[in-house]
Amino acid sequence: MMALLKRSALPLSLAANVFFVAVIVVHLWYRPPFPPHGGPGGPVEEIARALPPADAAIFREAFSGEPLLQGPPPGPGRDDDSGIDQALIAEPFDAAALEAAFRAREHEKQRFGQALGRALVRAASAMSAEGRRKLVEWQSQHRPPPRPGEHRPPPPR
Repeated sequence: MMALLKRSALPLSLAANVFFVAVIVVHLWYRPPFPPHGGPGGPVEEIARALPPADAAIFREAFSGEPLLQGPPPGPGRDDDSGIDQALIAEPFDAAALEAAFRAREHEKQRFGQALGRALVRAASAMSAEGRRKLVEWQSQHRPPPRPGEHRPPPPR
């Protein structure tokens, strides 16, 4: 009985260590997506609720003027991936078609980012200092956690 226990202790200990190392690695490197934006109106409404009333109206107005910002942002998991999906399963495989699909998605992401920038500049230009400060506070509270080894400066006060 004691011999069996001595023989199995090392393999069991090694298995437990491998398991715990795997759990730690997954926990450290898995980066969950942005938390879902709750409430009606999506992220714009969620941010507007954190602003003073006059600034919230300015913020909503600035973002409602950008049609590209009315839906979810482009990226993996959306309908705009259908070109990538089709290029991946095409027979015969065409690398140029896959590259073109990736370029198209990157172009859409760039257009979305430009629209986001325009709306934010319009809003911030008309908002009060207090509203801009609240916007920075909201952003710092809803930013995904940094990846291991990534350093971010603290938000301005």
